[in-house]
Amino acid sequence: MAEIMNKYIVMLLVMNSSIAYADKDVLVTSILTNRLVENNYSNLQSVNLLPTVKNSSNYNNLLNFSKKEIKVVIVGLEDKFEPLTISAQVSYYSVVISDTKEIVVYLNNLGIKNNDAIKIANTLAAGISTSNKCTGERNSCLISNQNLEFVNDYYDKVLRIFIPSSYFKKKRKKEKYLKDDGLSNLWITKFYGNYEHNSSSSYFSTLDNYIGLGPGYLNFNGLINQQDQDVKSAQYVYNFNKYTLLFGLNDNINDLSDITQNSFLSDKKFTGVTFAKTNNLLVKNIANNSIQFFTPSEGTLEVKKDGKVIFQKYVQSGQNSLFYSELPPGSYNVSLTVTNNKNIIYQGDDYIYNLNYGDSGSSPYARVGKVEINDLDYNDLEVGISYPIFDSFKLLLNSYLIGNDFYYSTGLRYRGEQFNTSLNYSKGNAEEKTRFNLNYGFLFLQVTRNKNDNQNDKYYKITTQNNTQANLSANYQLDGKTNLYSSVFYNKYDNNNDENYDFNVGLTRRFDNNISINTSYAIRNDNNLFSVNISIPLGNNINYSGSINSSEDYNQFYSSINYTDKLYGKNITITPSATYTPENDDSWVKSINASINSNNKNYDSSLRIGSNNSDVNYGISFSTTQVVSDYGIDYTNENTLSSLYINAPNSSDILGTLNLINSSNGNNREYNLKDGQKIYIPTYSQDKINYSINNNIFLRNSTINNRNNVDFIPGKMKTLSLDVIDSSSITVINSGLENINCKGSACLKKTPIQNNVVDLIVEPDKYFEILLGEKICWQGNLSKLDKKAIVCGE
Repeated sequence: MAEIMNKYIVMLLVMNSSIAYADKDVLVTSILTNRLVENNYSNLQSVNLLPTVKNSSNYNNLLNFSKKEIKVVIVGLEDKFEPLTISAQVSYYSVVISDTKEIVVYLNNLGIKNNDAIKIANTLAAGISTSNKCTGERNSCLISNQNLEFVNDYYDKVLRIFIPSSYFKKKRKKEKYLKDDGLSNLWITKFYGNYEHNSSSSYFSTLDNYIGLGPGYLNFNGLINQQDQDVKSAQYVYNFNKYTLLFGLNDNINDLSDITQNSFLSDKKFTGVTFAKTNNLLVKNIANNSIQFFTPSEGTLEVKKDGKVIFQKYVQSGQNSLFYSELPPGSYNVSLTVTNNKNIIYQGDDYIYNLNYGDSGSSPYARVGKVEINDLDYNDLEVGISYPIFDSFKLLLNSYLIGNDFYYSTGLRYRGEQFNTSLNYSKGNAEEKTRFNLNYGFLFLQVTRNKNDNQNDKYYKITTQNNTQANLSANYQLDGKTNLYSSVFYNKYDNNNDENYDFNVGLTRRFDNNISINTSYAIRNDNNLFSVNISIPLGNNINYSGSINSSEDYNQFYSSINYTDKLYGKNITITPSATYTPENDDSWVKSINASINSNNKNYDSSLRIGSNNSDVNYGISFSTTQVVSDYGIDYTNENTLSSLYINAPNSSDILGTLNLINSSNGNNREYNLKDGQKIYIPTYSQDKINYSINNNIFLRNSTINNRNNVDFIPGKMKTLSLDVIDSSSITVINSGLENINCKGSACLKKTPIQNNVVDLIVEPDKYFEILLGEKICWQGNLSKLDKKAIVCGE
């Protein structure tokens, strides 16, 4: 019906136009109308006739369609792409191109989405007419590309197409990958140890090694504490572009990709070969989230996952941070406890969402070897893939052959700019697990449903429990001085009516006078706990802390004075305190604690001693990173996996400044440029190097050009070698007509300043000559740091 209407519109326009002119034109317009209808050019909804053309032969020439070779150009891309030469039926106003395939291919090559390219090709096949929005010459008029428009430049045989920006594919930034070019090997050993002694002893120590070897690195990681001694990893890691191969033992692959995170064996001890698409070498930005918590005094923080200690460190009083990067990757619940002299001064539960979300494309993984589950070893074959289905959604599929049993996992994941969520289901051998994760800025949620119908829990693979569990945590910054946080835990077993739940909400407020108040309310099953903590500065070095804890079972009041100062460059802290618990037989506990903390460029350490009534306690912690390179052994307190070394053997002075600008986030770090300078890099990174040499020093050569990108990879070191010498300068003003030149071994560089003015850089205390043409204008030598100006010529 629409096609018939279009034909009548064309006929009507032609008839209206013919009324305005003599009857001799009726025949011409009739011919045009018949031609359009005959050729079924139904898309030509309007034809603008030339009112100035009076001759019927001219009408025939302009309005009749004829086959021509024309050029198709996309306005705005004329200078970047060659036009398409194609056969078309052309009149003065209209163009019909039947070859839709060639049009689609051409438009696709220009970056136009396939559906829109087909739409344009079909429009051209139906026939187009010149846009009435074109004012002026057809070969140069400009039209807003809000809508699809065409201009037929009849005399130049060019069809100009104005395409809306929405038709073009979104340009993706070309992916950049770190390269192992010009890097030498490092042996990096990270050590952390903590020991606490009171009525009993506790200790925690980790040793993490990264050894550059060939195109990859070796990783050995061990942990020792009062509960466990374990080798966490002993593997060779090889990265190549988007992919990673692991050979050996590891106990966590959550940080490899989204599909490895979807595996219910991702945090089990595994020995064998693992392949995954990781994008480790992709230049990217890495967020650094943290848990915020407040403690009324200093103490030892212990972090537990599933009842096992996974981290421990000493924290100061006040607001503290536990960075996700300090903890193993994954999504899991943790319990945090801060103790001081056996007294628990902070206790809380939190939820960690510490995952690498992977990239937007498909991510495969596979591994074969042995896996340890519930202290039993099984042969394990796993394969999986995550596949984008639309927009930011990905489908996750895992399959497992564990021993002789087959299992599978499936999931759906959404990744937004600030919102991430996933749904996972695993099943096999009468076991099921459903898990839902949500991460929205300050909000974290996990809901898990477990089911196990096996009679012998010893042989479980997925879960031993039949329960429903929910975890919710939120940490929201209301303003620059107020922080609101809360957490919820709920657990219900299928075989009984018992419910375990824990709700906690708190608010921290810091005032302009640095007084800080923290209030919290916790509901733990049938027991409620209300807490108030306050911190008041009493001077530059003295601070008061107090807390009140009230529940149905007990009430507790705590007060302390905290004194901090410097002693021989080390931080000392002395804290007398008193705790009153009316319900206890020994209601008063009087304590005094002292600590000395040393933080320098080589290591961090803390030594503590105190008394709790009559009990004496003490503790020590120490951490350092040892770096072994071609230039010797060094120790640093920095978190490092790679380094940059400055080698300038000709000078022991500071040569200038060096800046490293991170390609992912733009962070700028400045260092002194001098021989032996070591710059440590914490992770996979690409940085732009920008160095500036002092005026009295001349750079003859360097191994890294200024403003080049430098890639950093674990276990590898980049060396910036600088060949420098001292220099002086002399400015020459040329009043003659001939060129100025420097002659002699002292001459280093000639730099034009402006017309007839040059600057000559020379080596100090060496004879040289300045020539105007072939005549000597000046001769002699300059001392170090000399700056001189002369005039040459008449």
